[in-house]
Amino acid sequence: MSLNYLQNKCIKAAIAAVLLCISSFGGYAQNSATEGRDFYLVFGKNAYPPTCKIRYVVTKTCYITAQYKDGTYIDNNVQYTPGTYEKTVDLTKCYISTTLSSTVMDKGIRVTATENISLYAINLASLSTDATTVLPVSNLGNDYTVISHDTDNSIARIARIAVVATANNTVVTIKNSAGTTVSSASLSAGEVYCYVESAANGSAPSINLTGYTVESNYNVAVFSMVDCGKQDPNGGCDVNFEQMWPANTAGKNFFIWNISPSDNDKVVILALDDATNITVKVGANSTPV
Repeated sequence: MSLNYLQNKCIKAAIAAVLLCISSFGGYAQNSATEGRDFYLVFGKNAYPPTCKIRYVVTKTCYITAQYKDGTYIDNNVQYTPGTYEKTVDLTKCYISTTLSSTVMDKGIRVTATENISLYAINLASLSTDATTVLPVSNLGNDYTVISHDTDNSIARIARIAVVATANNTVVTIKNSAGTTVSSASLSAGEVYCYVESAANGSAPSINLTGYTVESNYNVAVFSMVDCGKQDPNGGCDVNFEQMWPANTAGKNFFIWNISPSDNDKVVILALDDATNITVKVGANSTPV
């Protein structure tokens, strides 16, 4: 699934760059694969509680409704003209549980619009910002391979797979990288299912759910979360939070555009089929993986 993860990252980077370049002209650029009128999302509980926001990118005047699972609203059929808007969300209504077990909970957000919009989920943690493109219901699937960022800090490690149902009578099955079923649940539309693994302070190896799969009979939204991917020397916490792309969005050719200033970034490539040969090309140099 990391190929999809990389694609997601590249799309987000490209969107951000284009928006930055043309914002002075009042224009907006979006990728049609991430536009939609119906979205589901959930935020993960983090070791260092951040402020969480959702961002709308609106290209046509429309009405937006954003509602917590408990029935209260962020926006109730509010009109938006073309532009970019951010809304701070109530953490008590959209954070999934910190219980270290597989749990079904009512902690999701649903966003609907009368015209296509793009939606982003943003975690603002201490010394760290993490954002993910939220896929519309029309682009979700029922077969996912998960990328879970390694944790390499000295504090408690927690990694999650959060699954949000978009239809009633949804049956979700989570399997580990060996193909063994580790968890399952039956969900109603809007319910969140959380699979959690944890490690004690300073223990090894790091928690890594890479290669785990999520299967369902109806389309679902899948989020990969690590509470504290890396501890900053100054006490901050690097929060990892990404929506996964369904397996049918994987491909054979990808361009990677890294705009991070970090010297320690890495590319993770995850094969979805046996006997997969992979070559990485940087400039004129090709290297088999």
